[in-house]
Amino acid sequence: MSVDNYFLSQCLRLDIIKLGIIKGIRKWIQRKCMVVFDSSPRYLPLRKFPNDIIHLVQSEYAAEFLRKNHIYDFLFLTDYINDDFFSYPRYSEKENVVVYNPRKGKRFTERLIRYCPDITFIPLENLSRKEMIATISKAKVYIDFGNHPGKDRIPREAAVLGCCIITGKRGSASNCIDVPIPSAYKFDQSIFNLRKIKNTLEKCLFNYDECIGDFDSYASIIKNEKTVFIEQIEQFVQFIK
Repeated sequence: MSVDNYFLSQCLRLDIIKLGIIKGIRKWIQRKCMVVFDSSPRYLPLRKFPNDIIHLVQSEYAAEFLRKNHIYDFLFLTDYINDDFFSYPRYSEKENVVVYNPRKGKRFTERLIRYCPDITFIPLENLSRKEMIATISKAKVYIDFGNHPGKDRIPREAAVLGCCIITGKRGSASNCIDVPIPSAYKFDQSIFNLRKIKNTLEKCLFNYDECIGDFDSYASIIKNEKTVFIEQIEQFVQFIK
């Protein structure tokens, strides 16, 4: 489970509150409990974990969180994206469009879209996996200004399908392990950065062949994630024997 969702569950008691209520008070949480959503250091509640607890982390972001809380006995157990995303040619015919997840960083993303009226943005919503692959494959850029509570799935899917990736600096996007892309493609979510983000978007769209090479190493890492996951499972099994 992600760090952010851990705190969300502590605030809301997810086991007893129905989904409809959660949706209704989400804005209230953002105002009152920013510790759940922002990227500042978070600390565990006062209760201590038993010494025999084994922590498994999916991201470097979660590992950093444990270290800040003086917990150093943990193992990595990451994940991998579906094999279907590797069956489509990464450098298929591209269009000058930008794709995004409308559920991630909604307020800032909407502001950016208004700031760039001459750029075509396509939301990734209500799509089957096949439709997701087809939509992402034709795009040149994927943007994600969400909270990145863990090593998110869609940025990785977009990277292996040949998109330039532009993110904020929250959560796992703040480090170069979970989202290993050049720092020039990561921005603080500030209105003062809208011009810089627009310039970077235009650079990716109109100089795609030049920019896409900046994401080759990221795509290579993602392609190896399934192998790494299997190795981590084996390490975990050996650890608990």
